Amino acid sequence: MARSLHDKISSKGKLTPHIGSALLDVVTTGMYSDPLMVYREYIQNSADSIHLARDKGLLPPSGG
Repeated sequence: MARSLHDKISSKGKLTPHIGSALLDVVTTGMYSDPLMVYREYIQNSADSIHLARDKGLLPPSGG
């Protein structure tokens, strides 16, 4: 019987991720023409999150 993720975590106390060293290359190559564009995306996501937090009143207008 297949064990659930919850069972795997509970039985070991923690779950150790196994990520290959080429993961960033694989992800960025598939999504962006220039691998450095991933940093632009991170900055844009951060700016969007700050604006959303301000709209919801979680940050003051000058916060973030």
